[in-house]
Amino acid sequence: MANLSTTRPVDEVLTSDGKPTSAAAFASSGAATKAMTEAGLKYAAGEGPAAEEVAAGIIHLEGSTEDQKKHVAEHVKKQGLGSEK
Repeated sequence: MANLSTTRPVDEVLTSDGKPTSAAAFASSGAATKAMTEAGLKYAAGEGPAAEEVAAGIIHLEGSTEDQKKHVAEHVKKQGLGSEK
């Protein structure tokens, strides 16, 4: 039999002053901090690369990743890294 509480669990993320905060607020603060990086500020100022350029780079990376995935099994077998069954 399970012992279930009728009260909501306490938030587990503590702030710098030791007070609990919600996980959503913690995640939001992380996103805001990331946006304040040099790259984020350049993007906000319109100094970053064009969206088309970024999209082309992502498509290229995804394609090369898929290419490499095809070679993993062959490499594992060639190096003798697979588990013996």
